[in-house]
Amino acid sequence: MSRRRRRSSPRSSSRAQTIGARLRRLITVSAVLSALLLTGVVASVGACGGSPAGDPVRVVVPNGASLRAAADSLERAGVIRSSRL
Repeated sequence: MSRRRRRSSPRSSSRAQTIGARLRRLITVSAVLSALLLTGVVASVGACGGSPAGDPVRVVVPNGASLRAAADSLERAGVIRSSRL
C-alpha cells in the first residue's frame, strides 16, 4: 500500500498567508498603540512632577472655568510646570 501525500491546495495556503498578514498587522498595531500609551503616561507624569515635593498647595478653580483657565491656575500655583501640554 502506498500512501499519498496530501498537498495543500493553493486556496488553503493563500488563506494561511492572509491570516499571517492579519496577525502581523495586529501585532504591529498593538505595539505602536502600546508605545503611544507608554509615552503619554511618561509625559503626563513628567509634566506633573511625578511625585509630591514640598508643602501641599490649595488651588481654587472657579465653577465654570475652562480647562485652560484651570491649567493656568495650577501653573501659577506651581502645581504643574506648564499649562500647555
